Amino acid sequence: MTEKFALATIALDNMAGGLERNFVNLANYLAGEGHEVHILTFDLPGSASFYDISPGVTWHQLGRTRPHSSIGFAERLRLILRIRRLFTGTAPFSRLVCFHHGILARYVLGTMFTRTPIVCSERNSLTIYDHIRKSKWNLNLILLFLTECITVQFPDYVRQYPRLLRGRIKVVSNPVFPAAGAPVKDREKVILSIGRHCAQKRFDLLIEGCRLAFERHPDWRLVIIGNGSLSPSLRQLIDQKRLQRCVELLEPVSDLGGQYDRSTFYCQPSQWEGFPNAQAEAMAAGVIPIGFRSTAGVADLIDDGVNGYLSADDPTPEALAKVLILAIEAERDRERLSNNARRVSERYSVTKWRQSWKSALSLSLD
Repeated sequence: MTEKFALATIALDNMAGGLERNFVNLANYLAGEGHEVHILTFDLPGSASFYDISPGVTWHQLGRTRPHSSIGFAERLRLILRIRRLFTGTAPFSRLVCFHHGILARYVLGTMFTRTPIVCSERNSLTIYDHIRKSKWNLNLILLFLTECITVQFPDYVRQYPRLLRGRIKVVSNPVFPAAGAPVKDREKVILSIGRHCAQKRFDLLIEGCRLAFERHPDWRLVIIGNGSLSPSLRQLIDQKRLQRCVELLEPVSDLGGQYDRSTFYCQPSQWEGFPNAQAEAMAAGVIPIGFRSTAGVADLIDDGVNGYLSADDPTPEALAKVLILAIEAERDRERLSNNARRVSERYSVTKWRQSWKSALSLSLD
């Protein structure tokens, strides 16, 4: 039976993150199953997605100001009215899927009295509130009580929610595609990291930690792929510490296979994550992951000493350098760890992802 779905997120324009990739993956998958799919974002008209959107998906670009900029009351009201026109002027939607609770208020108001069931797909661990100024008990989070279903990415995340919400929570992890990947013995002495240059990712800590580790192992290099508001300060840090020889910043690319193939380790020292897609993809290609036990998402993918390394210490450059040196010097363990890391694509297969979304959207599992 054909269903009509609306998928909503803040922005797709030139956004190369994991949220955007999985948002587009879901839209394309549902359209490929024969459903009518509309995606709603606050992008300006004429915006272009970093990831390819299926021709069968209709993209509504609702913004009139830049998506992540401040917005006045009048424009916020006009935005809600534009949302409302979509939900009242056509045949009813079977489900609205909001990617994270930060946009719930606008969509609850925009769909009021339309009887559109709302699924909230959370894209972060709620430990995010340990690191930002905003209170955990904000309006958008409280509005989760009005949703039909909430999806989270790891079983451990369920316990972060009030008990009254847990009964409507379903675990929908991101899909991890199998990858060939070169044998770990043939790889370069490279530590890879990928992500937006923002405070969450703590790339400054990564650079400092690698600087300390490379004092002992000067033949190793760090490669960071991404961009963002902190790019100038990261380049300044590299210049100040004279690390141009061993630390490289690269722009995002759509195909990361070559980078995974040449890298021995993948390090993600973030404050928090949801489901760290680049880390999972790297693991599927046999890259050995390194992170902090305190980082939600990163630690959920790593079994310390089995498929990677976790530091139990507080996240500091010194603690990171310690685990990096341990990993670099444990050459005998690399093949075993690399082979175990590859199994992430079995644990989080595309088939399991599809089945989980069908359950969350109340679709037939046939």
